[in-house]
Amino acid sequence: MPEDRPEDVALNNKTLVVEADIHSLLFVAMRNFLSDGEVLLDVVKTVTCLAELSIVKNQCMVEGIHEVILLGMEEHPDDPILQELFLETIVVLSATDGMIDILCDAGILSFTVETMEKYSHIEAIQEKGTILLQTVVNKKKSICDNRLAEKIARAIVSSMKKFRKAPNVLAESCVAMQFLADLSQEVTKTLVNFNAHEELFHILETYKSDETLVNLVCECLYILCCKWEFTTQMLGWACRKNLMKRPSNAC
Repeated sequence: MPEDRPEDVALNNKTLVVEADIHSLLFVAMRNFLSDGEVLLDVVKTVTCLAELSIVKNQCMVEGIHEVILLGMEEHPDDPILQELFLETIVVLSATDGMIDILCDAGILSFTVETMEKYSHIEAIQEKGTILLQTVVNKKKSICDNRLAEKIARAIVSSMKKFRKAPNVLAESCVAMQFLADLSQEVTKTLVNFNAHEELFHILETYKSDETLVNLVCECLYILCCKWEFTTQMLGWACRKNLMKRPSNAC
């Protein structure tokens, strides 16, 4: 008889925990110990793990666990470990049908950008925050608030500038940029104004052997240059940076 794989054992264990209705007790603990960072950390970790099961994910939506997470973000603004975990948890919960609209109404995009700005020096928060931004933007397909769209664009480009030596952050940022730029020409203009293309060209120069990362950059450049036709602005930037050989009357 073949042995169970570790992932099968883990899934079986999670199922047993859920069948015992332990997740309901965890939901109560999250609310009762919202101000206790140590307890909250362990409880939210467990809920996030169990939420890989659809039944728990759906129950989280019914119970309004996302609201508890957002309250936790406000309650513990100076705890980067908790903030990182909260971002990760929201990403997991966002997979439930209808959850993205609920999260947007609750202000998750603003919460995420503010967290990324506050912890601009922490790689893990930049990565988790960017994953959450790309998840929401991709499913929402629109951002009506121009100021919010500008803040998201700035957060993505700033993260890329800060963590040029972190390919994981760069990859997630490229995906987020692609989804954001795909929304509209106006949003893409904001990215170009923040010199997003500078970071894309830097990746092409630095990570030539990373096929996945290069492909992500090319997808972004396609949207910037071909879909929205910002080639002229990007060439102008290259000329000002003396990155192109050109006739004296060019640029």
